[in-house]
Amino acid sequence: LEDVRARIMQKEMQIFHIEHASEEIVPTGPQCLAFVNGNAFGFFCSLVIASNLAVMILEFRAGADTPSMYKTLDNCFLCWYVLEISLKGAYFQKGLLIGHVSTVWWNWLDVAIVVSGILDQWLMPVLGNGGLDFDMSSLRVLRLLRLFRVARALKLLRIVLQSDLSWTDSSHFESFMMAVISVNAIVMWLELDLPGPEWVYVEHLLLSIYTFELVVRAAWHGREYFTHPVDWGWHCLDFIIVTLGILEQWMMPLFLFVRSLVTGVASTGAEEAMHAVRLLRVMRVARVLRLARLLRNIKPLFRLINGVMESLQAIGWVMVLTFLLLYSAAIVFTTLVGKGYIYGGQVPEEAEEYFGSVFQTFLSLFKLMNDDQSVVAPIISTVGGQLLFYVFMMLSNWMMLAILTSVVSDNMMSASRKNDKLEEEAAIEKQVEISRRRMA
Repeated sequence: LEDVRARIMQKEMQIFHIEHASEEIVPTGPQCLAFVNGNAFGFFCSLVIASNLAVMILEFRAGADTPSMYKTLDNCFLCWYVLEISLKGAYFQKGLLIGHVSTVWWNWLDVAIVVSGILDQWLMPVLGNGGLDFDMSSLRVLRLLRLFRVARALKLLRIVLQSDLSWTDSSHFESFMMAVISVNAIVMWLELDLPGPEWVYVEHLLLSIYTFELVVRAAWHGREYFTHPVDWGWHCLDFIIVTLGILEQWMMPLFLFVRSLVTGVASTGAEEAMHAVRLLRVMRVARVLRLARLLRNIKPLFRLINGVMESLQAIGWVMVLTFLLLYSAAIVFTTLVGKGYIYGGQVPEEAEEYFGSVFQTFLSLFKLMNDDQSVVAPIISTVGGQLLFYVFMMLSNWMMLAILTSVVSDNMMSASRKNDKLEEEAAIEKQVEISRRRMA
């Protein structure tokens, strides 16, 4: 059976390449440069881009006291980008920039990033320090080209979107994300009890992983990511949590960074302490909702929670029955205890304190129902008070607990059978969807 599945997947990939052959760039350059279209070269380019983005973040955090080492690294990165686009141009030649729009526009973006980097990092310093009689105020508009440095992150996005993303639905990737969420839960605890500056980098790493997961899953599922018949709620929850994290941890610092690139003046965050920023920081507590995904992927816990959720309607009626029982008992206790019938007309001060009115009796009986037996001390001294206590405890504890247990158990078994059936149907639909996407 596994061999048959492997052959089916191989045929599907062959059909996919045949149908999309017209969109692929056909190289016309020397074959000795074929490595630029290989996986190893693409992986190395991804590492360079990731390192470049990390250096840009460190530059921003350094502010006006940027070490000269960062400028040297920026020039090294730019040299690599020039070499990369030159090698691809020599291999693909005119096909690099001329062809299907969905393919070549990424190459146009690469060219724009490289040209802007050359103008910003190499041309402007030469014009400013070369002794040329040139009005530098006219070059201030070139500072806008620094925005293209931020666009280098799109190169990583290109590599992700153009790869096979079927692994996003695999059990291995899901297990990895569950491990990340578990680590995140421990980090949230340590952040509160052991505060320190190092947790910022851990938060950025975790947010990067969550953002990567969201991007690859959305790219794989497409528009069905938010309309999935079963998981749409979880997908929307992930999207909201990740979006809030991006706004608070990345977008505000990115705004300051872009403004510093354009103006040439380092920005500080003190002047940006707006109410919106404070609100986003308060909403960081929403990160704890990620723990709900652990419940979803641990089957016994998920079935338990699902059974409780299915029992909510029946539990609501049990609560109504409990309210009626407490209300009826409050009237009886107020009449017999609060008005002194079981004492022969002389009401003790403690009995009047606990059972003097219907509202106070209702509260006292609710406390008694939750095992606070201090409220019955004034009434157990009489036989009638003891009988009232015995009857109420049997009705409120034994009977109501038995009813609640039976309702939850019945609904949990029903929900478990329903969930097993849905899981089998979802597994079949997932296999069909994977095959359809490979052939789309």
